[in-house]
Amino acid sequence: MRKIKFRAYDTQLKEYSYSGYGEKTFAIFVKRTNCGRFIIEEFTGLKDENGIDIYEGDIIRVKSNFKNPDDEYFDKKVIFEDGIFLASESGVLCHCCEFNSIIGTIHD
Repeated sequence: MRKIKFRAYDTQLKEYSYSGYGEKTFAIFVKRTNCGRFIIEEFTGLKDENGIDIYEGDIIRVKSNFKNPDDEYFDKKVIFEDGIFLASESGVLCHCCEFNSIIGTIHD
């Protein structure tokens, strides 16, 4: 089971804040960031090849699903839609996917 974590992007300061663990910590985090200037993004439960947490709103480099001698990679935005995390139009994110790395966020 994945850890439930969130981050909030401050649209005025142009920086992220990260939630701690536990129900009480999260409640304080949401209360503090629920003023209209923050964009809340959820942790997917997955990490890139460097061990970095992948969040909704990240831009990740993913390997093509097709057998290709050139080992093609595509840059995709992580989104949460209909109860699942997706890599843009590529499909569901899962532990079997090959993530090269996080290359940025939608706010960069």
